[in-house]
Amino acid sequence: MDSDNAHHPAPTKFNTCVFCGGKPLTKTHLWPGWLNDILPRQPNFNQNSSLATGTHLTPEERQTAFQKHKKDIFDQQPYLACYLCNGGWMKEFEDEVVKFVKPVILGTFRGRLDQRQQQMLAGWLSLIIIVSELASFTQKTVSKADIEFLKIQKKPPENWTILATKLNGQTWMKRKQYHSAAIYPGLTLDRLPRTGEGIPKYNTQIATLGIGALLVQVFICPARQIVDRYRSDYAHRLKILWPITPYRRLKFPLSHAWNDQEAEFFAHDFFLKLKEIVHD
Repeated sequence: MDSDNAHHPAPTKFNTCVFCGGKPLTKTHLWPGWLNDILPRQPNFNQNSSLATGTHLTPEERQTAFQKHKKDIFDQQPYLACYLCNGGWMKEFEDEVVKFVKPVILGTFRGRLDQRQQQMLAGWLSLIIIVSELASFTQKTVSKADIEFLKIQKKPPENWTILATKLNGQTWMKRKQYHSAAIYPGLTLDRLPRTGEGIPKYNTQIATLGIGALLVQVFICPARQIVDRYRSDYAHRLKILWPITPYRRLKFPLSHAWNDQEAEFFAHDFFLKLKEIVHD
């Protein structure tokens, strides 16, 4: 088992805005405060894990490192963004989403999201994923190019995948599970991109979020064949929130409501498959 310190350094302290390089920095809510008004305030169990994968890695580099945080991530307010970003384009996501998302989170919404709503919901969830990773102990997987794309285009990149289903559980009502991996199919050990400490650079993320009655999973990976495998494995069990399928609006309620056990299994399932996929 790799040491937590090797894969999970101290959280980065930013001197300038991660989105524009501006100053001064302001507190950035990982989750909007209004969520605490509609969801129970309970300790959140936030688990992170990382996996170094690739061809011809040593056994030690194929191990998984886990770090668990028994802290309510709904309360974290790191200094990441400047006033202009926090009160500008980031706030636009929240202002748009809050118009329709509360019934979705509470499980009372009946109907379909239009394309604009689906794009804004996907963008809002993506922003949560980016900010929570930047504020965490984990190595960063989201590229600057992807962050810039979200900021300018107001939507996630097309190679991002967001799946959604209805949740009927207590443990997962406020929960986050994060997995990161370094996936470079076909690269030998000596060609693997590494950090200054010699650790493989992580470029893949699986983040599962339980928000009330909504369970979503965000998958980010630069390897197209793995993205296609992920989508084919789960598209029949969950709805694809992103990328948007033309002429198919997302309908609520979302099929079968998953319980805590199903959500927990799903949160780890594809991460465990990555070892087999990459090393085949």
